[in-house]
Amino acid sequence: MKQYNLGMSAAEASASTAGWGQLLCLFNGKPARTIDLTGDGYSVGRSKSCSIVLEDYPVISKQHFVISLVEDIPCLWDTSQNGTLVNGQNISRHRIPLTHASEIEIVPELCFFVFYSAQQMGKEIKKFPLHSMYFITCKILGRGSFADVKLAIDRTTGERVAVKIFDQSATHGANIKAMMTLQEVKNEVGLLKRIKHPNIVSIKDVVNTTSHVYLFMERVTGGELFDHIVSGAGVLEEAEAKFVFFQIARAVQYLHKQGITHRDLKPENLLLETKQSFSRIILTDFGLAKFRGPLQRMQTTCGTFAYMSPEMLSDKEPSTGYSSKVDCWSLGCLLFAMLYGELPFGQDHHGQGADQLFCRIRKGHFEFPPETMHVSASAKNLIRHLLKVNPDERFSVEEALEHPWVKCQREVLGKLYQRMLRKSGWVV
Repeated sequence: MKQYNLGMSAAEASASTAGWGQLLCLFNGKPARTIDLTGDGYSVGRSKSCSIVLEDYPVISKQHFVISLVEDIPCLWDTSQNGTLVNGQNISRHRIPLTHASEIEIVPELCFFVFYSAQQMGKEIKKFPLHSMYFITCKILGRGSFADVKLAIDRTTGERVAVKIFDQSATHGANIKAMMTLQEVKNEVGLLKRIKHPNIVSIKDVVNTTSHVYLFMERVTGGELFDHIVSGAGVLEEAEAKFVFFQIARAVQYLHKQGITHRDLKPENLLLETKQSFSRIILTDFGLAKFRGPLQRMQTTCGTFAYMSPEMLSDKEPSTGYSSKVDCWSLGCLLFAMLYGELPFGQDHHGQGADQLFCRIRKGHFEFPPETMHVSASAKNLIRHLLKVNPDERFSVEEALEHPWVKCQREVLGKLYQRMLRKSGWVV
C-alpha cells in the first residue's frame, strides 16, 4: 500500500487528475497538500499502517476514517472514537456517500480535508478562480442582509481567515438599500487597505468577480464584546473595562489621525481575540466609516441609534453636519454600557420608542444607575465629558486618554498592552 505524508504540493497535484478524486489536506499553519485517489480505499489516522498518516494531532484515532469506492460511489466510513464531521455533521461511526467538495473535519478548524470528485474538479477550477488561493468552507461565521461571513483557509499558509462575501447581484434593479450596501462594502475595502493597527481588523485579500466581492480578513475567535459583557455578570469589572476602553480609544485615535471617522462604534462591532478577560479588542465593520479632509464635515445619518450623537440625529434644516467627535460620544456610550450593563439613553425597540430615545439623546438626558456596582467617580466624570451635547465641549479621544481615570494607570495599561501584543504576534 502506498503511504502519504500529506501528499504532493497543491501546484503539483493540480496537474494530476487521474483516478476517481482528490483529497485536499488543509492543516492549520501548513501549506495545502492534495492526494490523488486512484486506489480502492484510503485510511486516515495516527497509525503508521494508515494510507495517510497524521502524527501531529494526539486526539486523532489510530484509524480515524476510511475513504473508499463502494460500487463506484465515493464513501467515507468513520472508524474513530471522537467522531468525524462531514459538512458540519458528526456521522458517528457511520458510512456515508461523499459528494463533490464534501468537507471533512477531525479537529475542528485545525485538521480539515476536502474531497473533490474527478468529474467535477476541472469545472470547479474554471467556475471559481479563487480555488488556487483559498478554500472557502461552508461554515457560516455571520450573516447579514447582503453578505455572509464564512470560514476560509489560505491554501499557501494554512491560515484560517474570515471571508465576507457580498452578492453584487443583490444590487441589480431599483433596490436603493442594496446599492447603499454595495457602496459600504467598497468603503470598507478602501479603508481597510490603507490602515494597520493591532486593534483594527486586518485585511488579507480582496477579490472582485462579476457576481461577488470577497473580502478576506483576520479570523477573530473570541466573539463580540456585547456577548462578553452579557455572558458574565452583565457588566465588566472596572479594571477590565478600563483596559478595553484603552484599546478602543487607541484604535479610534489612530483612525482620527488618518482622517477616518468610524461612525458605528458599538459592542457588536468590537471583537475579542480570545474569550478570556483582558483580551485584545479588534474593531470591525467599516462599511459606515468615512474619510474626511481636515475641514470636511459629514452629513449623512448612519450608525446605530442608541450610540448616535445628538448632531447625527439633528432635526434642524439644513444640518450643519458633524465631525469625528461623533465617535467620542459613542465611546462614552460604550464605557457606560461596560460599567453598568445598560445604555445611557435606553434603546429603540424595533421602532417603538424611537422618538423618546432621540429626544433624550438630543438633550443629553441620562442618569447613572443606583450605586450598587461601585463605579468610581473618576469613571463617571469621564463619561460625562464624552456625553456632552455640544461637540465643542465634548472630549476628543486624546483628552479621553489623558483623563485621570486612564492616566493614573497608564504605566500598568501600557505594560498589559505590550504583553498582549507580543502574545498576539504583533511586533512591539
